[in-house]
Amino acid sequence: MRYLIIGNSAAGVTAAEAIRKIDTKGEITIVSDEPYPAYSRIFITNVLAGKARPENILMRPPGFYEEFQIKAVLGQKVVQIDPANHEAYLEKGAVLTFDRLLLATGASPQLPSVPGSGLRGITGMRTLADALEVAKRIEDTPGLPVVVVGGGLVSLKVTEALIGRGGEATLIVKSPQVLSQMLDERAAGIIQRRMADAGVTIRLGCDLRAYEGEGELEAVYLEDGQEIAARLAIVAKGVRPNLELAQGAGLHVNQGIVVNPYQETSREGIYAAGDVAEAYDPVRQQGSVNAMWPNAVFQGEAAGLNMAGQRVACRPGTRVNAASFLGLQAASVGRVRPLDGDEEEVVVNREGYYHKLVFREEFLVGAVIVGDIRSIGHYRWLIAEQKPAHFLRRELGRKIYNFSAYRLQVAPWCREA
Repeated sequence: MRYLIIGNSAAGVTAAEAIRKIDTKGEITIVSDEPYPAYSRIFITNVLAGKARPENILMRPPGFYEEFQIKAVLGQKVVQIDPANHEAYLEKGAVLTFDRLLLATGASPQLPSVPGSGLRGITGMRTLADALEVAKRIEDTPGLPVVVVGGGLVSLKVTEALIGRGGEATLIVKSPQVLSQMLDERAAGIIQRRMADAGVTIRLGCDLRAYEGEGELEAVYLEDGQEIAARLAIVAKGVRPNLELAQGAGLHVNQGIVVNPYQETSREGIYAAGDVAEAYDPVRQQGSVNAMWPNAVFQGEAAGLNMAGQRVACRPGTRVNAASFLGLQAASVGRVRPLDGDEEEVVVNREGYYHKLVFREEFLVGAVIVGDIRSIGHYRWLIAEQKPAHFLRRELGRKIYNFSAYRLQVAPWCREA
């Protein structure tokens, strides 16, 4: 059996490992347009901050590809696939053949199309190459004025990295709060105060109107007319799935490549996983692209097992985020705000501690935490498995509680696991 995996991040690598558990002799090839061994994308801001070197954020130890008998084709881009003839075409002309194909092509930054977008000094922050380039620029030009565009997790981690290097950064956020997809207004306010105390200038509720400069970026203009001097703009306003190969192959595509619980696409023998795949989300009760690291791992594992001949449904996926900002931990899962009608929220808000649960009848559908986030994994499990969680309403205010006892109430078989 010939397995071809396009993509060398969480979904692709996990899929290869799953395949090898089942098929010890099949040919596995991983192709990536990046030249590096698989690395943890979520830690590239540690490289930018100078807290880690590239070799420190590798996903797997040196020798991984050889140990798993994987042919790694790195630094080469697949430009077209031919499902009928089971072929994939590389940019430099080579042709790869396959019996089973996994599209784990990930996502790319969404760069706003405003005047001046072609100037030098404007970059996304998605790859290790992005982090290395920005780090070199800052080292070469101390005191470089930088703007960070976007109020999401990546933007805040980039900003933290910049000020950690002794620089200054202005954060430009279109929404009236940071982390609007991850936190509610009160939780975001705690993060914003921590950032302001650290010296970060935050412009909320104001989007980018244009870049200005002569070949090189010199300033940015906001919608309200403000001008901010900037020689470097780092844009992190979300990502879009890389759908070009799937669309060219005639696969069913919506927001992402549509897959069933077995990660199968609309074409037999072709699978999709990770940030490019659109799977059923039990919280949203519809298909969704959940561009999250844990979901990519779950989907990659299921895809690999099914490609190798098993019949394994992917574990339910839902949106979950967790990160530390300037020493303050924050996390959320599922809905961060209740919907009108059948949902309610329970909140505990103490000094340095914010904890909110969102319920639909007896089920938990969302949670937001700032402070001690250790329970977020348990909440994710309750939401993904759709287990009753009404008892959490009366337990939330306690400083110490044993979630294992709760878990045994809703899933007694866990005692045996």
